[in-house]
Amino acid sequence: MRGKTQHQETTGSGRGWIRWIVGTWLALALAATTLAHPFDGDGAGEAADASRNTQVYLYLEPGLARVECLMWLPAALERLGHPAVQDLLLPDEARARLIAAARETAPSWCRLRVNRVNQQGGIVSATVLKGMPGRSETIGAKDATPVIEGMMGLIWHFDLPPHVESVELEWAGFDGTVTKVPVTIFFGSQAESGQELTPDGPALSWKNDGLLPDPPPLAAVPLVAGKASYPLPAGAMVWMVLGVVSVIVAGRPLRQKPVVLGGVLLMVVAGTWLLWPVWQVPVAVPGAKAPEVTTAQATGILSSLVENVYRSFDQNSESAVYDVLKRSVNGPLLQNLYLQTSQALTLDGQDGTRVKVNDLYVHVENVTPLQGREGFVADCQWTARGTVGHWGHLHQRLNRYTAKIDVEPVDGAWKMTGLEVLEERRL
Repeated sequence: MRGKTQHQETTGSGRGWIRWIVGTWLALALAATTLAHPFDGDGAGEAADASRNTQVYLYLEPGLARVECLMWLPAALERLGHPAVQDLLLPDEARARLIAAARETAPSWCRLRVNRVNQQGGIVSATVLKGMPGRSETIGAKDATPVIEGMMGLIWHFDLPPHVESVELEWAGFDGTVTKVPVTIFFGSQAESGQELTPDGPALSWKNDGLLPDPPPLAAVPLVAGKASYPLPAGAMVWMVLGVVSVIVAGRPLRQKPVVLGGVLLMVVAGTWLLWPVWQVPVAVPGAKAPEVTTAQATGILSSLVENVYRSFDQNSESAVYDVLKRSVNGPLLQNLYLQTSQALTLDGQDGTRVKVNDLYVHVENVTPLQGREGFVADCQWTARGTVGHWGHLHQRLNRYTAKIDVEPVDGAWKMTGLEVLEERRL
């Protein structure tokens, strides 16, 4: 009986130790969660200083300078005048009020000068994210938002001229909550960090020094090879007709003067010979057909057309995109291809941010003539590699497409008029 009691005491004591260890571990875990700060490198502990509350990223892209700001959600609540939210989760209505306040207050926080000229632009997005800089996640409309794990995300767009010598970024969003703002500058696939903005030094200057090249010109639109034709010497024929008519009109008096008549005929012949190569009009040979396009020629044609399709989305407005897209696409395909390509290049749930395609490889495997009209159908495959920076990190995209593309002559140039995508793979 005594042994049994001692055994029960030992067992109870062991269970007590287990409960104490588990309770202590849960308390420590809760404390770590309470103090966790997503802007710290390890995701735990309080911010070292106020600079950890806000970070700014400047992305320099063709035609566009994009400024993004991530602000720790507790700091954003205080900065935007909503410090009363003390719950662990941010209610939907509080999130909506916070976003509305950011759209009203934040536009004046950021200004940009390029080549010493103020650029037109403004805030285009305000949202709430979760995670940490470099590893952010979007939050659904009905998802709960953990305050301690949340971030306020702001985006400004500014025009960027084709040739960039210098960029100046000025930050005016300082207060007692935000006193230091680290800035990272992205250009192409490269990045520079280490600069910091403060109330005493609210502006930074970045010199290009060849790091950001000018955008290359659009690819030349391939011209259609003409049908077999004969160069009709129109100038010589007009001169000859005028000479003959002149002799006929002059009548018998001219014919009675052999020397004068001979001089006139000599002038007609000489003029005809001189004008023969000057003004020639190509006349199609009856029954002649345009030469068939080879696979090598089709690869060259579609390389230019597909490149211009992607380059059109480097423009900043819908009308400008359509203007460039019309260089390569015609007919109903124009609108369909705009919508398809825009969707393919836009990051899911990332405020319309687009991938910039910088490498393209096009290969045509087979070419067949279009039935009933000029042009050809190309069995084509192309691979597009692109990058996009967002919320402090770079995305890499590599997609391969297999498709049938209809190509027809329009106003003397080849254009895409039909597209059937057979396969799309992300590599």
